[in-house]
Amino acid sequence: GFCLLFAIVTAKVAHAADTPETLLIRQVLNNDRFAMRRGIEHLDLALSGYADNFVVYAGNNTGDPRGWSLLYENKEIFTDALEADLKANRFDITRAVPHILVGDKKAIVTTIDSGQVIDRQNGTFRELNSQRLWIFRKIEENWLATAFVQSLGDSLDGASQPSTEAPEIKNLLEREKAGW
Repeated sequence: GFCLLFAIVTAKVAHAADTPETLLIRQVLNNDRFAMRRGIEHLDLALSGYADNFVVYAGNNTGDPRGWSLLYENKEIFTDALEADLKANRFDITRAVPHILVGDKKAIVTTIDSGQVIDRQNGTFRELNSQRLWIFRKIEENWLATAFVQSLGDSLDGASQPSTEAPEIKNLLEREKAGW
């Protein structure tokens, strides 16, 4: 009895809601985190989980899309920025995945990255606590990130007036809604 209980307690347990689809999405997120932790040598591994039409929005610490702005409008610009960031910094981070909602061909995911960003030149560090909202699309049999909102925040405060990017955000959300 004790051995069976010990084996159950110490076994690696999948998250209660995990399905084959969520496991594939988690693998993309793990590859991204692995590259952030291990550096530029593993950039291709992270980028393999991003769709060609990938974009990044700055959430500006609000959950209200009217407060978001476009940060990187395509995968190439994002790749250049990520490469520069990985050359300059080392990321000692953990990633929590508090929510995954999977449809037939689309999914949304929230992540929370926490830890430290360490400057490779002088060793100084800053704390990191970043919330992201990810949008995934299933292309053939692969789940690929098509966008994420960086620094999402957990409040609807701070966006009482629509930003100049609001029409773009509205159009994006309408296109996403049509795909569901």
